[in-house]
Amino acid sequence: MIRDNNCALGKCSNVLHPKYRKFRRLSSLAFIVLISFSMVCFSGCADSNAEFKSLQKTCENLKVKVNAASKSLKDAVNDAKNKTSQISAEDVEDSSVLDNLNSLFDEVKNEDFSTISCLADNANDIKNSNKELNNRLENYKDKTKQLQQASDDVQVSYRKHVLSEAKKIADDAVGKVKDPKVIDNLNEAINNNDIDAIPDAVKAVNESIEAKNKEDEEARKESQKKRLPATVRKQPTNNVNPQPQQQPQQQPQTNQGQVSQNYVHPGSFCSQEGATGVTTKGTPMVC
Repeated sequence: MIRDNNCALGKCSNVLHPKYRKFRRLSSLAFIVLISFSMVCFSGCADSNAEFKSLQKTCENLKVKVNAASKSLKDAVNDAKNKTSQISAEDVEDSSVLDNLNSLFDEVKNEDFSTISCLADNANDIKNSNKELNNRLENYKDKTKQLQQASDDVQVSYRKHVLSEAKKIADDAVGKVKDPKVIDNLNEAINNNDIDAIPDAVKAVNESIEAKNKEDEEARKESQKKRLPATVRKQPTNNVNPQPQQQPQQQPQTNQGQVSQNYVHPGSFCSQEGATGVTTKGTPMVC
């Protein structure tokens, strides 16, 4: 009976065994799926975290580059101002180069130099920061190049103007200087594009012109002094008041028949007191 019972149990066991095995397979499959999902999730989270850290590192590197580019741009502004601040529109061949440079100064003044943070809660924010940093980096570099070129253009135009004006001075000074060597020195500086030597060379030319003018003026005055005595001798009657010609004294008439009004007879009287007269014998008489 016991055996029958065991057999019965065996039969029951045999009857339930296929269902049990199916349940076990499903459980195992679910466990495998769960493990796989966990692994995928862990891997994804790990990858996401690694990407976030990589983006942050990129952001920090970009910040260093942007700060350096920003400093270079500001240095370019200061350098351009130092080299061109004394140059006006009258000092250049083309005044448009100065307009361009001043326009760039205004653009840089309005640039955004604020700090961009690399601290963020998610990758998208870091990506946006990196994009803004890249834009600033390129913009700062471009502005720096434009400023350097604009500054060079102003200086080139200034040098052209200086050389042109110096050439005019050299050409105009021919025959007007005391020492022609100063013109040769100026032309040499012009031919060598030696802008630094030109101011002193022009000064020497101007001083030589003044020296010659002074020398010519002194020579002219000296020449006038030498001619002055001869001029005086040639014009004695014009410069000296002529002496009035003395009228020949009228001789008294000796005719007895006529008696001059200046003669009086002896014993005659004077018509006016104090009048003078002369007697017929020629002796004076005072009344």
